[in-house]
Amino acid sequence: MNTGSRPEMTKTGVILVVDDDDAHCDSLLDILIDEGYDAFSAGTCAAALRLAKEKEPQVALLDLKLPDGPGTKLLSQLKELHPQCIC
Repeated sequence: MNTGSRPEMTKTGVILVVDDDDAHCDSLLDILIDEGYDAFSAGTCAAALRLAKEKEPQVALLDLKLPDGPGTKLLSQLKELHPQCIC
């Protein structure tokens, strides 16, 4: 999974992509990073929460079925951490 970004092209937003399908994450990250967003990915709820604490995303794109829990529960946890995050 790609977890980097191109800071020199960063727009005004950090986007977190959460999906256990690596190919899906990589495709979305390629598009978002090429468009200049600071984008990161995680394949589990636990990894997403760790990244969210570190990166403070403004937008999160969530899979509903993840290996360690439902995306709906992750949504609640992300909103608790970052109320302004659009999920």
